[in-house]
Amino acid sequence: MSRNIRKASIDAINKVNEQEYEEYNDPEILSRISQYEMAYRMQITAPEVMNINDEPQYIHDMYGTKPGKACFANNVLLARKLVEKGVRFVQLFDWGWDAHIEEFQVLYPTPISESLELIAPKPFTVTLQEKPIPGDSSSTATDPTDTLPR
Repeated sequence: MSRNIRKASIDAINKVNEQEYEEYNDPEILSRISQYEMAYRMQITAPEVMNINDEPQYIHDMYGTKPGKACFANNVLLARKLVEKGVRFVQLFDWGWDAHIEEFQVLYPTPISESLELIAPKPFTVTLQEKPIPGDSSSTATDPTDTLPR
């Protein structure tokens, strides 16, 4: 569905909702109108935000991104873009992260705190949770947190 058709659909739905509000004066109808508008804004913004291919080469070099492939660096860049667009909470998840493997420094040559500082220039807190491996008695993982300096 094109952007214009999507917007026309939302406008038509909102017109009906506004007529209902005039008749019933129910504040939940105003909430519904607001939610449709927010959903539309999110839908038209998402493709732009989720596209990292248009980033300058120096950004790809700085983050270590691999456009078109699944990697933590791509997630960090997407998180930065989401924060720039006003998203208040962003969760980064990496399936391959394990601080106990020797390959960690090869996979992530930039310390994780430095990578996370690239997301936004403002101070913020990052919680890294490490879960024990079920059935592995040698796993001493608890729930460490890493708080970036303010």
